[in-house]
Order: sequence, then C-alpha cells, then structure tokens
Amino acid sequence: MHAWTYDSSIGGYIVTDLPLKCDGDGANGQTGGVACYVPAGSGLPHLDLLANAGQPGNWWGLACDAGGNPFIQTATDPAPGAYISTTSYEIRFQPDGVTPRPANDPNRYLDAASVPFIVVPVAFIRGVPGLVKGCKCEVEYKGKVVGALVGDIGPDFGEFSLAVCRQFDPHASCHGTSIGSGVTVRVWPGVAFPGYVLERS
Repeated sequence: MHAWTYDSSIGGYIVTDLPLKCDGDGANGQTGGVACYVPAGSGLPHLDLLANAGQPGNWWGLACDAGGNPFIQTATDPAPGAYISTTSYEIRFQPDGVTPRPANDPNRYLDAASVPFIVVPVAFIRGVPGLVKGCKCEVEYKGKVVGALVGDIGPDFGEFSLAVCRQFDPHASCHGTSIGSGVTVRVWPGVAFPGYVLERS
C-alpha cells in the first residue's frame, strides 16, 4: 500500500508516485454515457468487465436486493438493461434534500464518467482525523492539477474515476491508461469538495 504523509504547509495529506488506474464504478448512464456493468451475454455496451463487480452471491460492486440479486435498470432509468454500479459515496436524497433515493436509483451513486473522484483505502480513512468521504482532493501529473473528491473505497491509492483519468489521458479506459507512475494526490479530510457533503464511513 502506498504511504501517505501529512504536509503542514497545505494542511492536508500527500501521496506520491501513483499510477493512474481507471475506476468506472458508479457510471450508470446518468449523463448519457455507457453503464459500467451489464449482464453477461446482454450485448449491451459497458465500461468494465463484470468480474470486477463480483460474482453471484458476492456482488460487491452492484446494487442488490435483499436476496443478493443485482438490480437491473428499467425502461425509465438512464441505461435500461444494465446493472446499477455503486460507489462508497452515495447521494442519498433527491434534490429537495428530503426525499430519499432507494438503493435501485442509478443516480444514488457517483457517475465515474462525469464526476471527478479518487479511491482511497480503508486504512487511510481509519488513520486520519476528519471525515474522508466527500472531502476535497487534488490530483496532479506533470504540473496539471485536477480537483476531485473522495468517492470510493478500494485496496490502495492510485485509482481514479474515468472523469479524472481522461483529463490526463484522453484515451484512458477501465482497461488501462498510458500513465504508470508519477501521479500525486493531495487530500484534505474534513473539508468538503464544493457541491458535496462529507459522509461517515
């Protein structure tokens, strides 16, 4: 796992020399794009291999019903026939701030295709003060800086939403990018990314 250090000059944490790996999770066609995961044999366009979302009985990357069966988007959803991919960060309420979004609402999750977010390990969330999900981040590569939020949890640093990756590599996909190292991430736990709220893990 990549180590993080606290930098008092910025009041946040820094992780250096990361690869640029793409995370398509949460992409459910919310902005007219392609969904991340689709049923095997459906022939529908998709961003990532279904195996990366789990397997029957253990779908860690899909929204499921009480029986563990993945929800499938309906005719009124953004990508009919596709699965609903999840992110650790959830937009739990409708724009009115009162009406809750159910687990089978594709818009409950961050759209990796349009929302700039990074993935952090559980150890980081547990090891630093302040709320981490939804907090402000910066991703830098060769002098270019992209603002983002912490939107998902994974085994290590170095994974970023497709929206972030394509700002550094226009041809980036969930199957790879041209950047294997040299990426720096700065994270400010407890400071919300504009337009989002901090969430407990």
